[in-house]
Amino acid sequence: MIVSVGLNYTFTVVGAVDLDAESDQLMDELLKLEGTTLTDSAVSADLAASEVALEIVGHGDTFEEAWARANAAIRSAIHAVGGYTPNWEALQTSQHAELVS
Repeated sequence: MIVSVGLNYTFTVVGAVDLDAESDQLMDELLKLEGTTLTDSAVSADLAASEVALEIVGHGDTFEEAWARANAAIRSAIHAVGGYTPNWEALQTSQHAELVS
């Protein structure tokens, strides 16, 4: 059985950044990572609030494997555009899982 996990992270961007252009770059980076184990990426930005949301679906044999793939893809995209992710492992996340057949 293949397990799919969708992640959606919203970040507040700090500093002088062209958030519109950076959002496009993030989308490009997520699309480069898509394949059989990563699909359905999306990026949206709220320029007024300096927020960006990144989404992707990871697929794997277990919940943990699928989650780890999606999580790593989002972090990799952030790094690829020059962002940094200090204390990434300490992010507070809520997880919701359900079996879909």
